Amino acid sequence: LHRPNTTSLHVHGWHVSPREDDVFTLIAPGSSKKYVYHLPQTHPAGTFWYHAHGHGSSSLQAGWMAGALIVHDKDHRRLPPDVVLLMTQVNLVAGKARNYAWASYASGSKLPVVRGKEVSAGSTDGMALALANKLKAPLNASFFAVNGLRIPTLRPPAKAWVRFRLIQAGTNDVLALHLQDEHACETFVVARDGYTLQDPRGDQLTRESPLVLAPGSRADVYVRCSRKTSLKSAFSDELKAYLGSGSDVYSGSIIKIRPTASQVVTKDTDDVSGEDPRFPSTPDIPSLLAATPDRRATLEMVQRGSIVKDGNGYTDYALDVVQGDGSVKVGDVVEWTIVNMHKGAPGEVVPQDTTHPFHLHTNHFQVVATSHGDGVDYSVGDWRDTITLPTPGNVTIRFRASDFDGPSLAHCHIFSHADLGMLHADL
Repeated sequence: LHRPNTTSLHVHGWHVSPREDDVFTLIAPGSSKKYVYHLPQTHPAGTFWYHAHGHGSSSLQAGWMAGALIVHDKDHRRLPPDVVLLMTQVNLVAGKARNYAWASYASGSKLPVVRGKEVSAGSTDGMALALANKLKAPLNASFFAVNGLRIPTLRPPAKAWVRFRLIQAGTNDVLALHLQDEHACETFVVARDGYTLQDPRGDQLTRESPLVLAPGSRADVYVRCSRKTSLKSAFSDELKAYLGSGSDVYSGSIIKIRPTASQVVTKDTDDVSGEDPRFPSTPDIPSLLAATPDRRATLEMVQRGSIVKDGNGYTDYALDVVQGDGSVKVGDVVEWTIVNMHKGAPGEVVPQDTTHPFHLHTNHFQVVATSHGDGVDYSVGDWRDTITLPTPGNVTIRFRASDFDGPSLAHCHIFSHADLGMLHADL
């Protein structure tokens, strides 16, 4: 970890030139950079977001230096009204590189984490305690804030459809979302990672089939509630069989839902309270399931033993190209197999038990095969930009490198892992 007050900006999920979505040019303290993006006319409508992306400091910054980017459907006024929910994660003491107090110290920051308390080697526990007291939060656990509030209360109109735009802006934990009272609301998952699904899915947001959101991922969910409930996250035994038992999956409440008795329809929106909600249009994207790839590569998520950098101990993370060269050429259909099978120092390798969410900049990809867990986070044929990985296991994706040249990036979207080397730069 380094350069804690230097940053860059990433528009997560937008299909724009990587020369415009430039995460490699860093903005130092006291300087500035103007970003200009040219969104293609054919860009799909959907839920996207932006966040800080300076290498070495993204785990400190990205969870809060973030915001929503909504590309509206042309007929969005005929669709259920939006409820944008940006879910960010606060981590006070858990782990090392992923908690604010220790990471601030290790990165070289001298700025106070709480007022009047300078960061130093011996002060991290005290700072974490002071921060916990200030936030009125438990010291021994992380928590999610929604639009800046811890466990806020939403009051949608009763028995009327609304569109939850869920943005998982957390820095570490996977969310596995379900409704506490599964019969309180009707739901349809209509989009993932900004791309509308061909067939809305109404079988999620239950304990048996939770909505899985990796850090960085998004979901658009139509919701119609008739009575109060809560949106929660939990790590079930069934999910451990897919994600691995060592994965960090958040357990706790996210939001309370308390439907109001009166129904309010804004002047810009048609009445959307009827039995059959209107679904958004699907993007016109040719499937690559039957395509012949121009380039193939295998990339492996690597989690080795301990290393020391700048006097601080870390786990050694990498995203290694183990077959092919991992390069990309404009116009190519590219096939990558992402492997997450083993961990440990040389001579001490054991099966992997921790998922590493995979994110690709610039281009969405289509899932074409998975070792196991089809339908848990995604199904074969889905278009995504951020996914969990079956653990231990692998997933094969394809994407067409259309429109843009320039330096781009693929990485684990647990930010501390990417800061410590779990990334691959492709041209």
